[in-house]
Amino acid sequence: MKRWLYLSLVLNGILLAAVAWQRTRVPAMPRAPRGAVNASSTSGLRRMRPRDGGAASATPWAGVDSDDPARFLVNLRALGCPEATIRDLVTLKVCRHYQSQLLALTAEHERAWTPAHHRENKDWREENRARHELRNQMMGELETLFGQPYWPVADGVLGWPDVVDPEFLPLDKRQQVRDVEERYRQLTDDLTRRRSSSGLDAEDTARLAQIEAARRVELKAALSPGEFDEYLVRESPAARYVRDNLPAARSEAEFRAMVKVADEFGMDPAASSGMAARFGMAPLDPAQAEADAKQAAAFQERLKEVLGADRVAEQQVEEQARQAAEQKQEAQRNELAERDRMISIAAEAGVDAESATRFVDRIKELQPALEAKFKEMEAGLTGSADDKDRQMKAAVQSELERIATEVLGDKGKALVEKLTARENSP
Repeated sequence: MKRWLYLSLVLNGILLAAVAWQRTRVPAMPRAPRGAVNASSTSGLRRMRPRDGGAASATPWAGVDSDDPARFLVNLRALGCPEATIRDLVTLKVCRHYQSQLLALTAEHERAWTPAHHRENKDWREENRARHELRNQMMGELETLFGQPYWPVADGVLGWPDVVDPEFLPLDKRQQVRDVEERYRQLTDDLTRRRSSSGLDAEDTARLAQIEAARRVELKAALSPGEFDEYLVRESPAARYVRDNLPAARSEAEFRAMVKVADEFGMDPAASSGMAARFGMAPLDPAQAEADAKQAAAFQERLKEVLGADRVAEQQVEEQARQAAEQKQEAQRNELAERDRMISIAAEAGVDAESATRFVDRIKELQPALEAKFKEMEAGLTGSADDKDRQMKAAVQSELERIATEVLGDKGKALVEKLTARENSP
């Protein structure tokens, strides 16, 4: 009854239906005619060769363009081309090449797909591994070409604002870190997927901890102590946990202290029970959830020791205020969306936007009285559940039509009919 009332009164928004995203299958790429495709390697860029006997282009661009991005970059600089334009042209050339490899890879996996592969996730895992490898190759090539990290290059091409975040690793070490992360990501892929879906047993949990410890040792060996500390506060799971789950730090020093405590306790934003709690779901493994709760409690106590109990209390108050502000903004957005929806439906009934807004405002004004009236009516209904539902719908329909006629005149009933028809549609 309450649900029908909520929908029919059009008070605070509509119920949002969950949309199940399905993976879009990429159609197989058309095969090239025999003899038109040169043999190529799966690693690095495949450079196209000019056809023998082909007529040279008469345009000046023929002397500038090159399938070798390094040569293309040199030629553009020799012309005095602005660096921003060089960056855009060379980056797009490199990215398009890797995109073509990715599309070919996807089409190959689609052609090789079988139900058995799907059941065992063989095709998905192999394709995902190859995707990561292609991405790392692209990032490494762009860094080599421009002599700077990948993200400033990409952000410049995309037109994103500059991020004031000084680079803390030279390019060669950045590539080493990417290689280490990719290798250990492949080792933990199955475990992390099971952790988020069905949870891990004690043996798998221990195995995951061993792999993480080995990854940490290898990263420490590749980086200096200062570089590893910077990696820890910028890109580690502990840093992601602090950014995603804790109140905002007041200063950089406070953030660093919070990350170190999170790292000390092995806090991980991808833990199954943590993810479940974040999205309001029941944990998959109650025993693991209990262990995580104990760990979180110990973590909070340690945080109080490092930051001080008063500062942690301040953080919690700040976080509550931030959440309250976000909820208020969300409610305002929902209200505006509901008004727009009402105006759209009203137009179908021949009611202008101003009149539709007056009707919504009148319904909101009468909301407390209507809720009390229908609550009392619901308590006195008799018959089966379906009978009660029909009686309540009829009463709500009648009351809404009465109010709409008072506000809108003869068009009020047509508007209510449009509204109830829309709410009852599948």
